[in-house]
Amino acid sequence: MFQKKLTALFALICLLSTITVSAQVPPNDTAGLKKATKTTVVKKTVKTDSTKKATVVKKQSTAVRKDSLKADSLKKIKQPVKKTSLKADTAKKSGTAKSPITPKKNTSSKVDTLKKGTLNQKPNTSVLKKVMDKQDTTKKTATPKSPIKGKAGTAVKSDTTKKTETGLKGKTKSAIKGKLDTLKKEIPIQKTSFDILSPDKKISVNFKISRKKAWYSVKLNKETVLDSSKLGLMRDDDDYTTNFTIISASAIVPVSNKYEMLTAKRKVNTYKANKQIFHLQNGSGHKLDVIFQVSNDGLAFKYFFPDSSKGVTKIEEEITSFNFPDDTKAWLQPMSVAKTGWERTNPSYEEYYQKDINAGKPSPNSAGWAYPALFKSGNNWVLITEAGLDRNYCATRLKQKSPGNEYSVGFPQSPEGRSGGPVDPEAKTPWLTPWRVIAVGSLKTIVESTLGTDLAKPAIYIAESSFIKPGKASWSWIILKDSSIVYDVQKQFIDFAADMKWEYCLIDADWDRNIGYEKMKELADYAKTKNVGLLLWYNSAGDWNTVKYTPKDKLLTTASRAKEFAKLKEMGIKGIKVDFFGGDGQSVIKYYQDLFSDAAKYQLLVNCHGTTLSRGWQRTYPNLMTVEAIKGEEFITFDQANADEEPAHATTIPFTRNVFDPMDFTPMNLTSIPNIERKTSSAFELALPIIFQSGIQHLAETPEGIAKVPDYVKVFLQTLPSVWLDTKFVDGYPGKYAVLARKAQNGWYIAGINGENAERTVKLDMSFLTDKSKGTLITDGNNKQSFDKTEMTFSKNKAPELTIKPNGGFVIYIKQ
Repeated sequence: MFQKKLTALFALICLLSTITVSAQVPPNDTAGLKKATKTTVVKKTVKTDSTKKATVVKKQSTAVRKDSLKADSLKKIKQPVKKTSLKADTAKKSGTAKSPITPKKNTSSKVDTLKKGTLNQKPNTSVLKKVMDKQDTTKKTATPKSPIKGKAGTAVKSDTTKKTETGLKGKTKSAIKGKLDTLKKEIPIQKTSFDILSPDKKISVNFKISRKKAWYSVKLNKETVLDSSKLGLMRDDDDYTTNFTIISASAIVPVSNKYEMLTAKRKVNTYKANKQIFHLQNGSGHKLDVIFQVSNDGLAFKYFFPDSSKGVTKIEEEITSFNFPDDTKAWLQPMSVAKTGWERTNPSYEEYYQKDINAGKPSPNSAGWAYPALFKSGNNWVLITEAGLDRNYCATRLKQKSPGNEYSVGFPQSPEGRSGGPVDPEAKTPWLTPWRVIAVGSLKTIVESTLGTDLAKPAIYIAESSFIKPGKASWSWIILKDSSIVYDVQKQFIDFAADMKWEYCLIDADWDRNIGYEKMKELADYAKTKNVGLLLWYNSAGDWNTVKYTPKDKLLTTASRAKEFAKLKEMGIKGIKVDFFGGDGQSVIKYYQDLFSDAAKYQLLVNCHGTTLSRGWQRTYPNLMTVEAIKGEEFITFDQANADEEPAHATTIPFTRNVFDPMDFTPMNLTSIPNIERKTSSAFELALPIIFQSGIQHLAETPEGIAKVPDYVKVFLQTLPSVWLDTKFVDGYPGKYAVLARKAQNGWYIAGINGENAERTVKLDMSFLTDKSKGTLITDGNNKQSFDKTEMTFSKNKAPELTIKPNGGFVIYIKQ
């Protein structure tokens, strides 16, 4: 009788155990997937993060290796198991977390989408957390602290981030149900194709494994933007381009990120995207993660090597590609060949964009094409660049040849490094690569996008940041050249800056020989009485160019920088302009970032010339005001051919070079340039400091030139803002015309330029205005060097038409 009762009780227990978790059996990389022939029933006790226990019955194959049972979002399950936690990375409770860029260790933050793997070896998720914690922008924060502390109104505020993933928040039934719903979303291991949608569901990215290789493709509103494109890297110790199998794929989770910048098109920036991580294994059994994020304005992806290495590993090639459909058009800047050009200073990103060319056309130079690269694919626009570049990678570009419209990522040329330093990427693993960034949408989407900084690393910690002030600067060298770098002329340009209410005066090359440190201290003291800060020029070079200008070789090491920067701070100097860098090799990229961080310690602003693209560094290093990386105004002063090209050039770069990164074009000559016939009108030139975005605008005009313009133009320049709250695309087409609107504290500034030698009528969409507003229009007068002013009323409900003269321009100021 007792035995019958015991049997009945056992049957009842089995009947009540209805919750099951099915373990997936991953494919073996050599033998393939083996079928289980027998099953056993094992009782498990699962502990949730709300501390409640539930009984789970798990089916387990006896034919599968005992260490192969892992679910993508579960803790590792062993047999026998005492405790199993269902608490996934997206379900951690948020405490009062410090900002990820606070110098104290943040022990409460966790990678927003980190998941557990499902193969026979526990994924090194703690390693991915440590690597991504340094740069991922989706950590939880409660009351974030500013990474840059300073006086009110001058500090750059913290990168404020918040985590939006769904997970267990408490001990309620609904929370537990939400967690179980998340578990249902785990990707079956047999699946080899995955779709990730943007938050608005308009952009669709497909990731797949096909023929044992990794691919992705992109659609916008179901129209193909990129066909199947390659993913993968070739290391010196292993091949991560083929023989892939999928270990697991994380659930798709939302990420959200809010941050502020003073040197961007928008002061307050918000980034929202959907994220998914694919855990791959190559033929050698080594791991590679591919991390995708898809936002409403595009997508980005990067690679992660989770395995740990004892020594340095090297990447020999990155096969990442961008495969465009037929009939795609392109706007591309050729990369110049390393160690060519004046005093062997190339590459400096100083070639003209080739405009509206057929995709697939080879670059005229073996070095390839520079970022950003603009394409028109069907009805859609695509802009390609990179972001999140740290000291562990080189800067990249697109290769010279693109057969079948398929562009591939290329590495720098061999001379593009410091002596003895690496050119191609090398580092110890674990290793996270930079983001490959692809903005997708209309021209309006491209121009208004902030993906280049959204995906950059958050701002470094700076104890005192009141010195970080964008502004405008007078600059004698652009018109008067070397002979102007003397004490008396620089004193005149300090007075000029003070009269124009500009914040800075830039003193260029050879100041150390022509003026000297002692007399420069006198000028700095004088400038301070005029409320003007001095910026001084430096030659970056070691042995990578033959430029004779000085000061030279004073910034090459940490010790030499500390000595020089301490002297500049004591003199009262506000910033430095560093010229003639050595290329895009990893050792030079490290030099840039060491320079920025060291300058910040001594409260110095930085401007780079003869330089690479900044790739979002202005967010990471808030003291980086601007970089050149463009064929700018100085070339117009050198040669008539450059002056002839200016209208088309200036209307191309708002859609390319200047979309994500500040650009020191050094614009705006309103009157005349010695020995040059300017092709643009004065109103065209007046519009450029608004069309072009730069933390500091070094303006190409002289006291004599300003004396010739109407008073209302001078007043306009005296009150022109240096920090923009927002930017709107109004109208335009690359190489033909551009109209942008920028919002400041005191109102809206709208500027337009016509890059063609024929009149153009534009309709000004004013929907960004709040109501009817009075404004001032300044446009061209009867000749190219004259102006005309009109007072107008503008309404958000009415789009006025405006005719722009050939190679002409206009500006509108609307006070609000």
